[in-house]
Amino acid sequence: MATFFWSLRGADYAGWVKDGRKAWLPQVERLWPEAVPLAEIAEPVHARYRHLTRPPVIGRHAVRIGDAWHATSPQLGQGANMALLDAASLTSALVHAPDLDAAIRVHLRQRRLHVSSYQFLSRVLTPFYQSDSRLLPVLRDHVIAPITTLPGIRAIVSALVTGDLLDPVARLRLQEALATATDLVSRP
Repeated sequence: MATFFWSLRGADYAGWVKDGRKAWLPQVERLWPEAVPLAEIAEPVHARYRHLTRPPVIGRHAVRIGDAWHATSPQLGQGANMALLDAASLTSALVHAPDLDAAIRVHLRQRRLHVSSYQFLSRVLTPFYQSDSRLLPVLRDHVIAPITTLPGIRAIVSALVTGDLLDPVARLRLQEALATATDLVSRP
């Protein structure tokens, strides 16, 4: 299985559909000739996206997770990971908090840094993938991409995209363990 992304401005979509696949394939061939066989069989799906942050709490018994709460550009490829981290955080909070309201507060506190970091990165990096700039793609391909292959940087990027860096649940559990240990040590 494979996914083939072709970015268009929303205003250009109707013209792309009208022109048809036969007009599109030469464009694919100019950019990446080896991808033409995939483009020939691809089933195009029009997907719009935008950066969005909505209030995570909808009501007393409903909390948004994933893109419903904090949609970002698909360029980082982290939508599903972020939703899974939201679910893990909420589950952990529900298990450990004394009541529902406290659990929601804990969950939101756990996710705040991670979500805001990803939203920031998405806003900063999206123009490198989707813009009319001629400079940004060159910087992406010839400066940023090589830097991300360096051993220390590669480890940081890997930890960030897997949720191990800024991990909301592990960070809270560590804080709780330290607080418990401090409490045990300070007892007479």
